[in-house]
Amino acid sequence: MSTETAANPYESPGDTAYYTNDLTALPYNFIWRIAWRQGIFGALVLFPIFAIRKLLGLHMPATYATWRLEELELLDESELPRRVLKGLEPFDEICRGCGLRHLGYIVSNRIGWRKEVSSYWLSMDGASFYNATYIFIKVGTMQMEKHVFSCHSKLESGTEIHTGQLDPKDYIPEMVPPGQELESLSPDSTPTQLIEHHNHRIADYSDVVHFTLEALPEHLLHGARKMFEFMVTKGFYVRVPAARVDELKQVVIEDEPD
Repeated sequence: MSTETAANPYESPGDTAYYTNDLTALPYNFIWRIAWRQGIFGALVLFPIFAIRKLLGLHMPATYATWRLEELELLDESELPRRVLKGLEPFDEICRGCGLRHLGYIVSNRIGWRKEVSSYWLSMDGASFYNATYIFIKVGTMQMEKHVFSCHSKLESGTEIHTGQLDPKDYIPEMVPPGQELESLSPDSTPTQLIEHHNHRIADYSDVVHFTLEALPEHLLHGARKMFEFMVTKGFYVRVPAARVDELKQVVIEDEPD
């Protein structure tokens, strides 16, 4: 039984405005809880910076923007930059070796200096799906590229089960929508370890939804919309001015040379 048609409590259909995350829009106690998770640097440096900017009404300039996704587009290898394929290839090889079925590649709906590309895989029985994600972030002169791997399943009740690799300081429970059960292993966990651990987690459930390659995109689209609306409703996302949106649309991240 599928629950994809269940009402989304955060939904506002037709909203095409651009948004970005901005800590200065949150209450002070919320900013503090996020900052202190980063350790001494967060408590002594990050929190004062964001608190002062909030006090003065100065929003951080958007480095990227996103919007409510209306449709999901699956890409193949020929449509992706070389630097992305190079980073995702080791994960794809492991998934093939585990007998998983490839759904395709999905590029996140973002403009500006943050890009994400995910390679999605589905287990043979459809009980779990997996994604390896390439992430590019640039803030000022600081640039970062990283890759993460995670596993997912859904119960007929609507609860979703996730297993991933996440540094504790990057985990912000307030940014997790209701109905999500997350378990994070150490950041150096291998995809094979994550897959095995996730399969062990869902083994005792009798109401796991089994997806097909044809049905999975609808679930992913529904999840992306739900997450977006949650972030807007809770104040994690704020609107980006039109002038800044135009600037972010001009950003082009160069690929590796031939």
